[in-house]
Amino acid sequence: MCWKAGSDNFYGGSAIMTSVAAGNGNNGVDLRGPGQVISCLSMSNVDHGIRLNTNATAIANLSVIQPTKGAFRLGEGGNRAERNHGFGSGWGFDLTGASADNIMLQNSALGNTTLDYDLGGGNHGHVTNLLLGGVSGTLPNAPWVNFDF
Repeated sequence: MCWKAGSDNFYGGSAIMTSVAAGNGNNGVDLRGPGQVISCLSMSNVDHGIRLNTNATAIANLSVIQPTKGAFRLGEGGNRAERNHGFGSGWGFDLTGASADNIMLQNSALGNTTLDYDLGGGNHGHVTNLLLGGVSGTLPNAPWVNFDF
């Protein structure tokens, strides 16, 4: 499935799987309530690549080249991002503003212009920077760590 502008909002109970969201005038995928985004590609959208609002899960997605916003945006809270990669966007993972009690596990971010990870207060997830000694230094003994390189 592939969708373009005007088709980016999904509401509670949605499951979006193995889809492509490219060239949207807003967010690539905007999940407004509980649901899942699994194994999708989001690229070259005006706003966030994949945006989770409340109690949603993003698993194994790739979000690239969202020029001014985040590859991933976890909004109001209770969201989970796991095994995703954010590249070449304004932010890799943006968990600021009203967001709280979001959790990030096993994600990676690279080459984002503002920050790879902006966790904000009240969110959960350990980030290890591989460029600051993570590879030759000691990696945390934690299978859920998020990588920044």
